[in-house]
Amino acid sequence: PAAGECGDDLSWKLDEEGTLTITGSGSMYDFVSGESPWYSNVMEINSVVIGPEVTGIGNYAFVGLRITDVEIPGSVEEIGEFAFNYCGKLERVRIGNGTGKISYAAFANCAALESIEIPATMTNISDSAFYNCTALKTV
Repeated sequence: PAAGECGDDLSWKLDEEGTLTITGSGSMYDFVSGESPWYSNVMEINSVVIGPEVTGIGNYAFVGLRITDVEIPGSVEEIGEFAFNYCGKLERVRIGNGTGKISYAAFANCAALESIEIPATMTNISDSAFYNCTALKTV
């Protein structure tokens, strides 16, 4: 198991089952590719749980993870640039009502991504948010 901080009032924990949990309140830090605090454990992470008071997902936060689905709570106001870039096994994404922005290339190069549930109220989606998602069937 590993743990640390990922925002002013946010912490992360990786358990033995490979679940990465983000807890606390506020927005995550922005990272550069390959430099999130859990990136050294990227091959061990098989699911991500984002707490109900997280308000922002940082740039490059979850690059290259081998997760298959993720639920983003409505408390998250913005999904940062390249946040889930190259998550090649990601198939399903559910975004809660309240999320307002999906940034540039947030889900780019997620070749297995088949379905993404986006609230009807969301209007700020980058044209390139889903670049190169070859399996995408429903948005």
